[in-house]
Amino acid sequence: LQVFEIVLDQRPADWICQNIKYLSTLLNSCLSSSHNDIQRSSQKLLKIILKAIVETNSLEKEAEILENNKAMDDDDDVDVVDNPGITPEDKLSKPVDQNAIDLSPCLSFVNNIILIISKNLAIHSTSVSSGVMLAWTLFMNVPAKVDSLLPNLLTIFNKLVNNHLNMPPANEAKAIEEARLNLKLVEYSFFILSDKIALLNDQRKTFLSLIATLVDKSNDLYILKQILKMLRYWAFAGENY
Repeated sequence: LQVFEIVLDQRPADWICQNIKYLSTLLNSCLSSSHNDIQRSSQKLLKIILKAIVETNSLEKEAEILENNKAMDDDDDVDVVDNPGITPEDKLSKPVDQNAIDLSPCLSFVNNIILIISKNLAIHSTSVSSGVMLAWTLFMNVPAKVDSLLPNLLTIFNKLVNNHLNMPPANEAKAIEEARLNLKLVEYSFFILSDKIALLNDQRKTFLSLIATLVDKSNDLYILKQILKMLRYWAFAGENY
């Protein structure tokens, strides 16, 4: 994965988007992995790919193509109604343009990432850390695409906060690493939900209650400072810091 990252980082954005289906096939199992080291390396590759998609405006272009095709299909449906000589069977028997079969490879790639995140953020999932890390990478590159994941993220944020507050003092290396990872996941999910708080609607009260619980009970100075920065931003939005 590290070699793959070096090679891909040297490729132009257009090349990455043109080969997105192949890259998706190569990365799919890694992005679905619950192994933290594999997931961290996969995140770096995903960041490169998403950056290329954003630079080339591929999502907007593909959405426009799909919309135009939908309009053309609607016109064909009207033709079938207006012209008794054209049947639905005639429409289906038209030759298919093989080059136009997959008109939205980048959209499909991003939607597949969203599907993986949704599975990882399920209540009884054993891949919560992978789901939160993927959601963070997606949020940092294509923020609008995490909107559908907010309810799942809030549920996981609740779980992560409880884990953080009820975690016993860590003395062994493994326990220290688990506590550090949990805290990082708390930070990631906190920032995503904070940025999207306007979309939480009735769940805003739950989110703010969890923040208040962290402020009241957490002894971790780092996460408390992150919360303070966000609260300051909410209070003085528009100022430069």
